[in-house]
Amino acid sequence: MVEDVESTLLVFSSRGHHRPLRLSRGWDDALVFDGDDTLWETMPLFREAKQSFLAVVRSSGLPTENAIDRLDEIDRQRVESEGLTPARFGGSLLETYRTLCAESSVDANPATENRLRAIGTDVAGKTAMTDPAARAVLTRLRCAFHLLLLTQGDEEVQAQRISDSGIAHLFDVALVVNIKNESVYRRLRRDLLPIPRRIWMIGNSLNSDVLPSLAAGYKAIWIDRPTWVYEDETNSIPRGVHACQMLTDVPRIVTGSG
Repeated sequence: MVEDVESTLLVFSSRGHHRPLRLSRGWDDALVFDGDDTLWETMPLFREAKQSFLAVVRSSGLPTENAIDRLDEIDRQRVESEGLTPARFGGSLLETYRTLCAESSVDANPATENRLRAIGTDVAGKTAMTDPAARAVLTRLRCAFHLLLLTQGDEEVQAQRISDSGIAHLFDVALVVNIKNESVYRRLRRDLLPIPRRIWMIGNSLNSDVLPSLAAGYKAIWIDRPTWVYEDETNSIPRGVHACQMLTDVPRIVTGSG
């Protein structure tokens, strides 16, 4: 079960070396940003992969109706056993294909399965586009806040996305965890030196960014952007959460200027 997996904070500097969670600049407050689909866009990569999956299903003579919905549900369920790993998504493509084959009394084709494995593997290797506003927003905020990056998933994949983003140097600390939960947020706050007076979490996921950080005593900003079913299980916005549509709204909220 994912809840039982111990999350380890892995710290990356712009040079790729580990360093302590020491905040050397003199600001009182800290902002913690999510990575995937907050600062860079991964959803388009998965949408493209799902369309490729659909094309494979169609070319195999299998029914395509609700195929994506079924893939999403299988993928969500597999998080419990596989975590947020590159192998999980590829395995979900295979499991969905085999399920559709069984329901249609068709034997699964090994060559088709290899194509699906390749589709799943390719997602992790593709470069996610950085939000066009990210650099300007972070550069502005660095003048008044400590900036931290906290992203979850496979260490190698996330480290590459941090490197590819072109904005890693704007953060005091960048961290990758295998899963975000309340204990991770509490540990992060405890390990920061000096401890910030106020700390904000900014992200697009209510489940991973907003709810657990609120429980750990953070203020939270929810950026209302598309996400996947695992992150989209919570429909109501908790009281006290600041909701916005764009990254460019964040400076106004954290500075209280409007």
